[in-house]
Amino acid sequence: MRLTKFRNRGADWRRAVRLAALMMFAGSAMHGVSLRAATDHAWAGNAGWIDFTPSTAPGVWAAPGVLGGYAYAPNFGWIHFGDGSPADGKRYANTSASDYGVNHNGTGELSGYAYSPNIGWINFSWADPSDPNRPRVDLITGRASGYAYSGNIGWINLEELVIPGVTAQLALPGAGTTAGSQAVLAVVVYSEEDLEYTWLHNGVPIPGATGRTLVYPSLQGFHGGDYQVRIRRPDGTTIDLPVATLDVPRPPASGARLLNLSTRGKILGGDEVLIPGFVVAGADSQPLIIRTVGPRLLKFGVGDAIADPRMTVRRLIGNESFEVAANDNWRDGNDVEALRARFASVGAFDFEDSVLDAALDLSLSPGSYSVIADGVGGGTGVALVELYDAADAATSRLINISIRAVSGSGEDAIIPGFTISEEGPLTLLMRAVGPGLTEFGVEGVLSDPTITVFSGGEPLFENDNWEDIQNGVPVAEAAGQVGAFQLEAGSRDAAMLLTLAPGPYTVQVKGAAGETGVVLFELYEVE
Repeated sequence: MRLTKFRNRGADWRRAVRLAALMMFAGSAMHGVSLRAATDHAWAGNAGWIDFTPSTAPGVWAAPGVLGGYAYAPNFGWIHFGDGSPADGKRYANTSASDYGVNHNGTGELSGYAYSPNIGWINFSWADPSDPNRPRVDLITGRASGYAYSGNIGWINLEELVIPGVTAQLALPGAGTTAGSQAVLAVVVYSEEDLEYTWLHNGVPIPGATGRTLVYPSLQGFHGGDYQVRIRRPDGTTIDLPVATLDVPRPPASGARLLNLSTRGKILGGDEVLIPGFVVAGADSQPLIIRTVGPRLLKFGVGDAIADPRMTVRRLIGNESFEVAANDNWRDGNDVEALRARFASVGAFDFEDSVLDAALDLSLSPGSYSVIADGVGGGTGVALVELYDAADAATSRLINISIRAVSGSGEDAIIPGFTISEEGPLTLLMRAVGPGLTEFGVEGVLSDPTITVFSGGEPLFENDNWEDIQNGVPVAEAAGQVGAFQLEAGSRDAAMLLTLAPGPYTVQVKGAAGETGVVLFELYEVE
């Protein structure tokens, strides 16, 4: 991720600041400004202007609890505010040559000592903490007020000073962060006031984003855009940090591929069966283990699993399809122990004493295929269809999968799953097409499908209508790239273009209002 634009509305940005507290955001881009029209100079009546951001040395900066760095006065030279690491680890307390500097107490009260070789100590401590002339700094805006004192030059007026390093900062992920990675955006403010935060994306508040940090477990292209944070103080006043705009580039090709594709759905008999489809791409045949699981699901708590599933694998060439292989009971015609070993080699659970689940160990030439999973004797129930990449080397690969089935809500929803190999992130187009099937003569379609993507059981992304994200432009472009039919403008079909990190994912496809109907789920690899 890189910062492509920074807008500072009515404010003065003078320099980047050194913030020791941000080591956790190493490589981040820090963006903060003085938020009121003011100056980076203080005034001493007996000595003139004091520049807090001199061009020839680091200016005054802030760290938790302390200020540090240098200011410069043309009439008497440098003023050192300390090195940001007092001996007690928290506060400067005296005028010792080895332990001096200026503190802030977390709510803006200043204390301690700065030092100038030509005029000696400058005192920021104040005996009466309620005196309106005491030296203070607003830890959100950086605006200073009050007076410091030097025995040699007298009072130093801080009223028109903004200390750049004290202002609230917006920390963005650094350059090199791309889609598919975790990203943390943060507000860094040294105030101990009870502040409230509202994050805005393209001017719209982000639901639930009310803390100092905004975490994206999986950063996506649609997360790019303008970011702003609104800070609300205990007295009800609000301050908007300036807008920063980020781009989220897609990562370079990693060589990752789709593994372990699966679909869980209901077989209802007749034409309402499970029909996963997939495409093998590459120069060589692709070893695959294909399974249709019913009875074995009972041990995973699926009470209405189909009792006796069977499957037929067909190859599609043009408008014709041809049977490649079929199986009813996995033990029939197979070396049972050898097949069990194959299951273990790809990480598939064992069928144990189940005999009515179906399985095939195949090597398929590049092309398009479908798996027709139904029940023996018209049986119905929940089934799980699985495809495992069993290749030792990636000379061929699975580049997409589809599933046409009846889907509803709860246990009636279809649940595709897939795994991305460990080489790196992969960009995928996923679609749940209901209304879009009517032009192909499909009746009883799911009128308003939704997609929810899960990782580790936690929802990552969801979509109801495909044009809700960036007006559907990335989805339409990706569909053209992979050769998928275009979705009609204004339709209630669902779709997302996502870049995902290696690992397993599941997808839930269901009706937005709990309705039931025929839906086509598609997953395409996008280069």
